[in-house]
Amino acid sequence: MFPEKKEMNDSKADMILFNGKIITVNHENEIAEAVAIKCSRILKVGSNEEIKPLADENTEVIDLDGKTVVPGLIDTHVHYCDDGVATIREVDVRTDKVSSIKELLEKIRERAETTPKGEWIIGHGSPGQDLKFEEKRFPTRWELDEVTTEHPVTIHCGAHINIANSLALEIGGITKDTPDPEGGWIVKDPETGEPTGVLRETAKYLVWRNIPEPTVEEYKKGILIGADEVLKSGTTTLHDIVTRPEALRAYFELRREGELPLRFRLLVRVIESKTTLEPLLKLGIISGLGDEWLQIGGVKMSIDGGITGRNAAFSAGYADQPGHHGVIRIPQELLEDTIMKAHKAGLQCHVHAIGDIAHEMTFKAFEKALKKYPRKDHRHRVEHLGQWCFDEHQRKRTKELGLIPLPNPSVLAGMGEFLVSCLGPEICEDLYPFKTMLEEGFRFSIGSDAPGYWPVNTLRDAWAAVTHKTEHGNVVSPQERITPEQALRLITIDAAWVGFEEDVKGSIEPGKLADLVVLPEDPLQVSPDEVKNLKPEITILDGKIAYKKK
Repeated sequence: MFPEKKEMNDSKADMILFNGKIITVNHENEIAEAVAIKCSRILKVGSNEEIKPLADENTEVIDLDGKTVVPGLIDTHVHYCDDGVATIREVDVRTDKVSSIKELLEKIRERAETTPKGEWIIGHGSPGQDLKFEEKRFPTRWELDEVTTEHPVTIHCGAHINIANSLALEIGGITKDTPDPEGGWIVKDPETGEPTGVLRETAKYLVWRNIPEPTVEEYKKGILIGADEVLKSGTTTLHDIVTRPEALRAYFELRREGELPLRFRLLVRVIESKTTLEPLLKLGIISGLGDEWLQIGGVKMSIDGGITGRNAAFSAGYADQPGHHGVIRIPQELLEDTIMKAHKAGLQCHVHAIGDIAHEMTFKAFEKALKKYPRKDHRHRVEHLGQWCFDEHQRKRTKELGLIPLPNPSVLAGMGEFLVSCLGPEICEDLYPFKTMLEEGFRFSIGSDAPGYWPVNTLRDAWAAVTHKTEHGNVVSPQERITPEQALRLITIDAAWVGFEEDVKGSIEPGKLADLVVLPEDPLQVSPDEVKNLKPEITILDGKIAYKKK
């Protein structure tokens, strides 16, 4: 049984915060001085004089001393539990740990010395790592072979590119004669035809299907291992993309045991995944199943590849690789069938579509589903839509179908220069057109695509939306900047709405969950450049202090 929910009554508060600036993010954008909490809920919001009498000798009292309180932040697109397992199992060779192929090989060599022969060695790299290495390329299978030939080695550089050594390729049955799988390709030496070790998109599964699956216990450890850093960022809810039954079981067990460290809404990948749509349909699973800590959010599928490997499907191709247009991972017929079934069953659909070819496939599939099974307020999402190629035509189609764009400004912050170089200046004139979207009445949220690429840091993502700056200080499409107030709504009340949870979270109002963040300064008043530097001093989750700055 899940832990019993406590009832809230009109007695004294369990906690009050007073003498501060409470940014409620309610419909009127009201500002208050104090807030009272009772039984994990907001009891009352108002002036110091209204709230202080609600305290007695048992009330935890926090004098804010002029600090600012905002609702708990929500990240609507993460790969959280998978990254947690990676932290346990894998060698960290991300770009903040290694800057060259030589350093990467040394890390793999060190792991090989302590790993029994025949066991897998998995490296956890970064997206766009070829551009960030001193050598400006990926390592080859032969370079990995120099480190070890007695262990199968595979390194994932983001979600869309893997590099394998010769033993891993052999185990995967990959030779010079192996054809490319649908939705991916095996990179081969142009002179010899031999696989170089680089596997793009679905080709990675030829190797990855041979790696022992993570256990439920590993997933439970992975879910817990990164929670402190997430809470430290002021984020209290994550929409996590899960790919295996073991991950689902781990979440359910932690909830049953009362050990979930955050609130989670699970997006179940149903194509290219160990979890599939049919069992969900047979069990009658619908979006929203669960409670305030753990819910099924919907189903996830990825149409095209990732931008980091230049695998997203663009009709114009890539500026730095003329003639290359990316890859489609899901055929139109399968996409339409999956969306039709999920939509009919009452599941929210979350479709990864990065390039404009994938966008048009998405529109076509949803149009058919909505025509056959009309449903208002379905809130189907298109992950990464609203980043580029979101012109007047695409915006019109998105509105007509009632779809929600879910862009990732973290990519702008972390890879803005890369986007300009690979997509070209014409496409990049209107990157992340948030101002236009808001002016045209779009309601949407943003997600980080963390933590495999970068840490969960929702204020950083808000900063990117406000400044349109990269981490190197370059400004991209400045005409599409938005205000700090608009950005705050994207990561609070609008993020709650995207998950059908606007009635219980996302703003500081009586009756809503007591998830709050205490900031040292007002994010609406500081210089926009300072938004990402605001470090939460207290994170309150379910009415209790979950993080406090030391």
